[in-house]
Amino acid sequence: MYVQIASELLNCLGHEYAIYKLREIVNKMLFVIEVETISRADIFVDFATDMDFEKIEKQSWITRAEDTLKRWKRETFTGWSRGYGGHISARLYDKTVEIKKSSKDYLQEIWVNQGWDKEQGVWRLEFQLGPDVYKNIFRPFE
Repeated sequence: MYVQIASELLNCLGHEYAIYKLREIVNKMLFVIEVETISRADIFVDFATDMDFEKIEKQSWITRAEDTLKRWKRETFTGWSRGYGGHISARLYDKTVEIKKSSKDYLQEIWVNQGWDKEQGVWRLEFQLGPDVYKNIFRPFE
């Protein structure tokens, strides 16, 4: 069985509650969960800034990643992606533009509660850790 926990549940109620509820549902469908694995982890921070990230040069990124993508939506610069498809990838993108498409409006309430003025763009820096990286980082804590 493959299950993906929605970001809204994780952000609003936390990972412990999300895992508890997921196990509750799976246990109703199956008798025993033999093995649980996590396929990836996304670590991120949302922030507001006046910085023009479009002006960053490709050479400014210090990385071993081979792939770099610079993205626009029409004429609006929306962000960078580094290392897509690798063990670790990074994205720096305009989350206020992205939620217009994804309808993750619940994020705006979280941002307002943290002092967001609703005017400035909110950017997200996100690292996606694949299963090998995730296991090596978190194994000592299990």
